[in-house]
Amino acid sequence: MQMEEKQAFFVESVDGRKFKMVIRGDLGKLSVAKIRRYLKSYGVPENQLLLAGNRVLEDAMLGEQFGLENEGVLHLREPTTVQHLAPAAVPSTAQSRTQLQQKPELSYEPQSAWRETRYEPAAHDARQMQREIERLQRQVEAAEARNADLEHQLEQVAESSAPYPPRGGAGGARRMSNSSDLDGLQVAKQSLKILAQKLGVSLQFDKNLTCVVGTDADFSILLTYDPATERLYIYSSLLTELPDHPPLRMKLYEVLLEGSLLGREVCGGGVGLSTQNNVVVLTTSLPVRHCSPEALCEVMPLFVETLVRWRSLIDELVR
Repeated sequence: MQMEEKQAFFVESVDGRKFKMVIRGDLGKLSVAKIRRYLKSYGVPENQLLLAGNRVLEDAMLGEQFGLENEGVLHLREPTTVQHLAPAAVPSTAQSRTQLQQKPELSYEPQSAWRETRYEPAAHDARQMQREIERLQRQVEAAEARNADLEHQLEQVAESSAPYPPRGGAGGARRMSNSSDLDGLQVAKQSLKILAQKLGVSLQFDKNLTCVVGTDADFSILLTYDPATERLYIYSSLLTELPDHPPLRMKLYEVLLEGSLLGREVCGGGVGLSTQNNVVVLTTSLPVRHCSPEALCEVMPLFVETLVRWRSLIDELVR
């Protein structure tokens, strides 16, 4: 199936910034409400008005109603600068396309009154934005603390296999070496064998007790058995490059935190990130000693479905 062609349009902000929005599909079906959601992720205040030519756009309107087309330009304005504009009626297609390509001709009368008040909304928006950034920064700090354990586990995967510290002294170490660790590893190997039979491929753990399932561009899922916790960890990357724009990065963190709440949307696991390695990871795990060997086959389809959904959501957000 041939993919729909990408189309782009621009939004010019009151502070001189210019946002480029690229989508697949018909711009005529794009709603103003969705455009506003994209702008909000870039830190644009919600009270600013969106204009096509000199017409104020309402959230329910579609691109075809105001002539949105490829390489078109929309404008953002403070409410005080557009108080004399007529409400957004549905223009004809030819008229709206002409208006979209022209610069807005706004009425600023009386000039003196407008100059006295024009900076007050901007100052208010700046304070509001600063408070929002501080709130998101606190959430990010909490998220980093919460994901410290996950980062440590991911680092262990890259290291060579090393003996784990004994639990319960020398006697405890001897008991585990003969029973617990062996039993857990055998269940993990049996689970991997059943999964390999179902997929029709050859799968086995390497010396680090890690196995890669799927090596194409879409899916590269890793399985790692951890003797210390007797768990089989399932994980894959959601993003390999964090956004540089601070408001967009904060929005990404907020979406990840909300989606990880209670684990319902993350296959019972979690989403972690490493700012040092510039990576976001989706992970879940199975306590293999307390699960049947078939449990891995039951979890994998749900994990893949969750992985696809999260990758699509993050891709839409960052692009």
